[in-house]
Amino acid sequence: MAGGRRHPGAQPDDARQAGSPEPRAQPVIRLVVVFMPLGALALLLAWAANQPGYFRLAWFGWVIQTRAVVALLILMIGMALAAALMWLAMTLRWRARLYRSGRTMKRLQDGHLIATQALAALKVDRPEAAAKLAGRPRAGPDDPVALYVAACGGDGVAQHRLDADKRTALLGAIARGQPGAAVEALEELARMAPDSAPAWRNLFKTRARAGDWSGAVAALDKWRKLDRDAQPNIQHRRAGVCHAAALDAEKRGDTTAAARWRRDAVRASLSFAPAVAAQAEVLTARGKTGQGSRLLMSAWQDEPNPLIAQAYAALDPTETPAHRLGRMTALVNQYPSHPESRLTLAEAALAAGQPRKAIEALHPISSPPMRARTARVLAEAYRQLGDVMPDYVSAALTGGVPEPNWHCHTCGDRSTAWVLVCPSCGDVGNRHWE
Repeated sequence: MAGGRRHPGAQPDDARQAGSPEPRAQPVIRLVVVFMPLGALALLLAWAANQPGYFRLAWFGWVIQTRAVVALLILMIGMALAAALMWLAMTLRWRARLYRSGRTMKRLQDGHLIATQALAALKVDRPEAAAKLAGRPRAGPDDPVALYVAACGGDGVAQHRLDADKRTALLGAIARGQPGAAVEALEELARMAPDSAPAWRNLFKTRARAGDWSGAVAALDKWRKLDRDAQPNIQHRRAGVCHAAALDAEKRGDTTAAARWRRDAVRASLSFAPAVAAQAEVLTARGKTGQGSRLLMSAWQDEPNPLIAQAYAALDPTETPAHRLGRMTALVNQYPSHPESRLTLAEAALAAGQPRKAIEALHPISSPPMRARTARVLAEAYRQLGDVMPDYVSAALTGGVPEPNWHCHTCGDRSTAWVLVCPSCGDVGNRHWE
């Protein structure tokens, strides 16, 4: 291929099947086959010119005389034997090289297995075990991965060898824990493999953990173009990164950058409640309550969330509970069948002193098993009515269905508050409310 690049699925020349002919032997065999009739023709011409029917060869006093047909037959047999011997030599040479290549491949596979085990030992904070594995003969003492593992285990010689070679200097910097080395290594990998979605995905995560928000979004866009199937999840991650960037800009007092990041977060995913709620709060503070209300209603229609309900209730903090019940009714009507809509309406009805309306709103989701939050709202409604609370409601107060929370789709970790980086697995922006 152009530029010396090999297709990912192609095998090296040394790993071809044993039954395939040696490529370099084929031209030689073809030459022998072509020159055999030419030699026969030359002998025929010599016989016709000098002594028809006979062949005579004189060489340093030695004289060989025989019939031309016999001489031609001997010559053809000799050439055929020479071609056979040449083919056999080429085949044996190729087979020996293939055998050596197989042994080398097996050694490399063993070395990679040991290097993988050593890296796993480093991951669980066992540098001594990693260094012991890296020192095994089959680990390949000159292999960069083996040197990296040994350097992480405290081997100064391995660290020096990594630092001394420009090709492995980045590995040396990572082994020393130099800030930014991991990002630089992943950037180099992305440059080497620009069509690799995993390379851009890992670069995005590393940049986001380092707080390089613009770089993280740029890597995320590259990943999105290469992995069409993951686009909805990527948009959710983009909204999370933009929201984290907005919070960071607010801490630094950069209101312009914060506003820009908030707008980008809402554009990325309207179902990402933290960003929508924050943008609505800013719009309300600027006197754009109508615009904030429309934004929250659109978000509720897409995916109801308690953060959206809280932000919508805060649009008018001076209103009466009865007036708020009317506004909350308009909100939940955007998605009336959703459990969060029924809970939000029931809580607003309780605040307005209408417990029967609250019980009516919760009726479709009040059959066992029910969520603890539903049970608490029902218990308060029965208390306001002065009625006896049903037993199934009492049971759900302590042993109800777990409440929705922020769930990491990578490792399954859950939390009540949204975080950009999962504290359990380290994934970035992959927490969803469910």
